[in-house]
Order: sequence, then structure tokens, then C-alpha cells
Amino acid sequence: MKLSRRRFSKFLFFSFSVFSSRTGFSALYSEAGTDNRFHPIARLNVVNSFDELRELVPRNEGQCIELKSWHQGLNEGSGEFIAVKGYIEHDDGGTLAKVNNEWFWKRIIKGHYTPEMYGAVGNGVFDDYKYFQKMLDSIPSNAVVMLDGKKVYYNNFSGRENKANIWTLTKPITIFANSALLTRRTPKRIGTKDNKSSVLKLSGDGPFNLYNLRIEGANPIGKIKNHLKQDTDISGYAICDCQDFGVHIINANNIKIVNADISCCSFNIWMESSSNIKITGNLHHSGQVVPNITAKDLAYGAGVKILNSRNFNIDVEGRYNTNATVEVEPNNSFGNVRVLSFDNLSNGLVIYNSNNIQFYSYTKNTIQGNGTFIISNNGKIETGNIKGTSITEGCSWVGTYVQLKGDSGFNVSNIDLVCVSSLCDNYGLVIENKSTKSLENVRIDYRGESNSTVKKGFDMKVIGDVAGEIKGSIRKSLNGVFFDGNEMNRLNVKLDLSEIKFKHYQMGSVVKARFTDK
Repeated sequence: MKLSRRRFSKFLFFSFSVFSSRTGFSALYSEAGTDNRFHPIARLNVVNSFDELRELVPRNEGQCIELKSWHQGLNEGSGEFIAVKGYIEHDDGGTLAKVNNEWFWKRIIKGHYTPEMYGAVGNGVFDDYKYFQKMLDSIPSNAVVMLDGKKVYYNNFSGRENKANIWTLTKPITIFANSALLTRRTPKRIGTKDNKSSVLKLSGDGPFNLYNLRIEGANPIGKIKNHLKQDTDISGYAICDCQDFGVHIINANNIKIVNADISCCSFNIWMESSSNIKITGNLHHSGQVVPNITAKDLAYGAGVKILNSRNFNIDVEGRYNTNATVEVEPNNSFGNVRVLSFDNLSNGLVIYNSNNIQFYSYTKNTIQGNGTFIISNNGKIETGNIKGTSITEGCSWVGTYVQLKGDSGFNVSNIDLVCVSSLCDNYGLVIENKSTKSLENVRIDYRGESNSTVKKGFDMKVIGDVAGEIKGSIRKSLNGVFFDGNEMNRLNVKLDLSEIKFKHYQMGSVVKARFTDK
């Protein structure tokens, strides 16, 4: 039977409908879309760079596009964007790409941000400054940032106007650094704005939460200089042209830096006028600022320096730091410090014109200094209410040193210490009041062993107006305790000196301390 034209048309429509229902029209469209020869529009589904994304006018609102890489030819900062019809003043270089006054592309955020989203590369050569900073400026408060632990984010520190290019945080943020390295070119004093610059700067109200942060300041390791800026035989410390910082915390509140590893800056962390701070990790190879050396100051830095701050908790380990692993100086209150120090140049822990401090300090092999050094002079606040444990194994000067300088402006009270010193060249313990002020309520539980065997002096020295109690023992030292400079009629001393080889103690002519030799 012959088919009429109308019947034939119906047959074709029916056959096409059956075929389409089995294979799906969208499947045919998709197959064509996988080959740009058949579906030219599909080429717009992927763009090769952020600049290319800015040039692409959306077909319709809600259209999705895939960014292959922020920089063309690389594979960094990829992601998905969706078209939005509307006006934005500027794009942010990472999550918003402005096309024109009517359209922009918006990145689909999957829980966190990365510097690669804004153009950072992280290969240790490319200057990541502006891209990393763009991320810090653009992300919302309380955002989460993830760094790639295999990468090195490099800041070439090209100065602009009156400041260097410092990565700066000013709003609440959480950064999971994953031990990625943040570093910079070597700081230079001449022709740059590098002095008092930092790799990372925190200011304002947090919370600022930084986890597994790793920073290297790029200062070379070399020989310590003397007062004439000549090389000494002491090496292994950072030698700096500027006073520079790894992390600079200033006028900030609510900061947590956990499991950090920061090195090769004059001060690895500088914390000023801040509060509610927690820092843990490794702070090592702080430096000497050579241009700042004077006849009275060898310009040593530290693992962390804390000044004009309160409510802090520091738990760090340090190696090859110059002045100290931790400097609590000056004008600080309500701090808790736990510090382990190895092969430092001058001290393990310094507490200077500060009060209400609790600490545990273990120091080994200080080259030219002390284990723990507690000082009062003409500062703004009194030194006092200090309680802690000071353990020193090997130092050139004093295991634990408590000193009121001649210009001390306040009485000092409530120094409560457990001290254990061994193999200290000069003394295991010194309590020295050179001022007209009083040193009250001193409570020392001391264990000394094999101290002053090099200098052949006394294990312990107590000088000036000191009131309180010293108890404990001294073993395997040539001489025991030397007292001088004041009557000390309010000082009780009870020590086991049975293993002293020569003099158990020696008192100045006016000393009236009550001494019991067990």
C-alpha cells in the first residue's frame, strides 16, 4: 500500500520520537558538546585564564563556566564560576570577575579560600605578594584559608611609597598553613623600606587563628660581630642588615599561632600592645642587627619579644637565638611561658619590668649568658609576682639571675622560684639588688651541681637588700655561697653544703642573714 505524504510525515515524526526517547536528545547534544568541531559553543564552557574570564560575556544568568587556571599555561587557581547579572564596582581578582557594567562571574566557594584563587603561584620564585594580599583583603571576616603544604609563597618585598610590601591581616581569619613556607628576599637597609618590616603582620581584633605556619626571614647564617662589628669565632646565628620580623603582632587581640616554625629574622615574632595571645612551636636562629651595634648594645634579637602586652600564653622551643628564645620585656602582665632553649647566645628566658608571670624554662648550652634572667630597672611598671621553674644545664654566666639594677624605680616582691643549675661557668644562682629599693618575699628552692668549676668561684651569690628564704643544696662545687652588700637580716638560708670542696659560705662584714648549713 502506498503511503500518502501526510501518512509518511507522521511515520517520520513517530520514528524520531521513539529514537529520541531511547537515546535522549540531551545525549546527542552532550556527545556533540564533547567535540568542539560539532559544538563550537562548548568552547566557552572552559576558559584558560582569569583575564580570559573577564572578557567572556555570559549567554544568560546562571550560566556556569570552568576556569582552567588563574594564569594561562599553568594549573593553579582553577574553579567553577556562575554568571550573575548586575553591577559591581571592581572585581576582587579571585572570586569576582567583572565583565562589564551588567555582568560578572562569581566563583563557587567550596568551604575555603586559597591564594592560588587570586593568582599566587607558590613556586618560590614568582612574586606572590599582591596576589596573596589580594586574598587577605578580599575574603570575608572569619573565612578559612588553606595553603598548599608543598609550596613556597615568596614576597619580593618591592617597596611602595613609605612602606614595604608586607602581607597584612586586619580581620578575623583562620589559616591552615600545612607547613607551606612563607618567605621573602633578604632584607636590606640601604635603598629599601625593609627596616622594621615583617613577612606577616597582624593588627586589629581577631580571632586570628594560624596553624602550622612556617616562615623564613632569608637572613644568612654567619658569625656574631663584636662591638667593633668585627667577626668573632661564634657562628650559627642569623646576621641581619635590618631589624625585621617574621610575624609582627601590634595592637591586636585574640590571636592563636599554633605549631609555628619561624626562623632567620632578627626577631622571629615581635608582639606589641596586644592581648589574649597563644603561641606554640619552634622559633630558631634569630639574629644580630649589625648596623645597630653600639659600644653598649650588641643588637641581639630573639625568638619572640613581648612588650606592652597582657594575657599571653607562650609554649615554644628555640635553638640558636641571640638574646633569648623568649623576651618578656618590658611592661607586660599576666603571662604564662613554657620555653625550651638550646645553644642560644645570651639567655633562654628574659623577664624584664613585667609582673604576674608564671614560667617553666629549660636552657642548655648558653654560649655567652644565662639560663633565666629576671630584671628590674627604671621601667613603667614593677617587676613582681613571678613564679616559675628555671632549669639550666651549661651556660657561661649564671643559671638563674635575679637583678635589681641601680636605677630600679620599684620595690620587687613575690619572686617564687624552683632553680636547678649545673655546669654553669660563673654561678648557678645570683640574686643581686644594686638599688635602693627592696627585694621582698623571695622564695627560692635551689639545686646546684658542678657550677663555677671553670671560674673557681662560688656556686651562689646574694648581694644587697634581699628578704625571704633560700633553701636546697649545692653539690660538687668548689665553694658554696657568697653574701655581701647589706645586713640581709630578713633572709633565711638553709642549704645542704656537705659536698662543697672548700668554702661552704662567705659573708660580708655587715651581713646578718640567718644561715643554716645542713
